Amino acid sequence: MQSRFFAQRAGVLRTTLRAAVLAAIIPFAFQNTALADQKVLLSYEATPSAGFHLPRLSQASYDDRAAFSAEVLKEIVPKIVTANGIDPATLETEVTPGGYLLKTNASLQTEGDLDNTAADRLAGSLGYVFRQYSVLASRLNDTTGKTGFVVVRFHQDSLNATVAQKFFEAADATEKGLGGGYTVFGDEQIFLNVTNSVIRHGIRTPHLG
Repeated sequence: MQSRFFAQRAGVLRTTLRAAVLAAIIPFAFQNTALADQKVLLSYEATPSAGFHLPRLSQASYDDRAAFSAEVLKEIVPKIVTANGIDPATLETEVTPGGYLLKTNASLQTEGDLDNTAADRLAGSLGYVFRQYSVLASRLNDTTGKTGFVVVRFHQDSLNATVAQKFFEAADATEKGLGGGYTVFGDEQIFLNVTNSVIRHGIRTPHLG
């Protein structure tokens, strides 16, 4: 699927450094940190990778988690959105590989034109229902942001959960700022420097062997 955030496509692996407006929203502890004139992206999980354990969850494969997340997206997420007074048709949500604490999981990514208050309330609701420590709210196209992130573009159709996990581990070993978390959109793996670690300009792309 074509990334919604970056119009320029590339057929070779390369990295770019950017900045984003970023906030970790604790459920029902609403904040007012992002600009309202940029689309907001809410990142969360239906099968938490940390902090909440279900029987046999640790044995579930990525495909199992992705299938379950797809069902949640179909049956539950629209109800949460509607309960917040938002038309689900105005938002786009997809299931993609995402990484946290050096683990790859199926993540849900919801994007839309929401103001600060609406975005925070929706993020809090999603976090509460899905038992998240926090929901990540970001505006990746906002040029005034101060949180750095790196975009790695892969050859077309070569990026999947397995490749993303290998690159996550290699990137963390190369630059600790890349080990906080990532999201995949199509052929792009986006690493958010949520720890605000120093990332050297001109970073070398980790070699996977």
